[in-house]
Amino acid sequence: MKHGICNGHGQRGQGMVETIIILPVLLLLVLGALQFALIYHAKITLNYATFEAARAGALNYGSRRAMEYALARGLMPLYTSVRPGDSDLDKMETVKDTYNRVMDEINGADPDVPDDPSDKIVCIQRLNPDNAAFTAHGVNMGGVLPDPVIPNDNLLFRSTDTNGSDVSIQEANLLKIKVTYCYSMIVPFISSLIQKLMLGSSDSDDPDVPKDWVTPTGLSDFREDCYADERFPIEAFSIVRMQTPVFNDYFRSDCG
Repeated sequence: MKHGICNGHGQRGQGMVETIIILPVLLLLVLGALQFALIYHAKITLNYATFEAARAGALNYGSRRAMEYALARGLMPLYTSVRPGDSDLDKMETVKDTYNRVMDEINGADPDVPDDPSDKIVCIQRLNPDNAAFTAHGVNMGGVLPDPVIPNDNLLFRSTDTNGSDVSIQEANLLKIKVTYCYSMIVPFISSLIQKLMLGSSDSDDPDVPKDWVTPTGLSDFREDCYADERFPIEAFSIVRMQTPVFNDYFRSDCG
């Protein structure tokens, strides 16, 4: 009888030890799932916002600023929340503040604002048409738009020659953009863990970095700054046919 009692105490002690061992792992899995669910939601929102940006560019001569305005509107749902009891004025103020916040992040793409902290959050790239396409197919219109301009009219009857570039003038009228957005990670522990895994090294003495972990190489400065700020870079692509001529506006090329 005494032997049975002792055996029961041993089983309870073993169960407690197993619980202590598995609890941190289980907590890590739950927090990780929560963080990546938030990142997935942000990715869906960014997909839509990028499409809106590309469509705005297609309607506005490929203007980067037009794309930024549309991107900001598309990203607003990530940060906009209103309470049922809020008045219409309060809701309008919330939406306005959110729009200004996102625009502050996006303004980092402006070359006239060097070393702005926001240039570490949003990066918009125009993948097509590239500079070579403007050299090959651009014309001087002598109008409001800066030359050279890729025409958008009578594409059915224009030559399909590439003129030394990789695309014809018809293909150059396909606006393709890539947006990289550094989404803020807010789940405790997971954000700092991802930061250490992406920026740490196998030689690190940090116990959170596995000894056999190989730090990703080839990260751009933009992505390194993103992880350093405990943000996660997510990217989205969109292709829209131009509805207007397109001029060679400034776009960043350091998104990685």
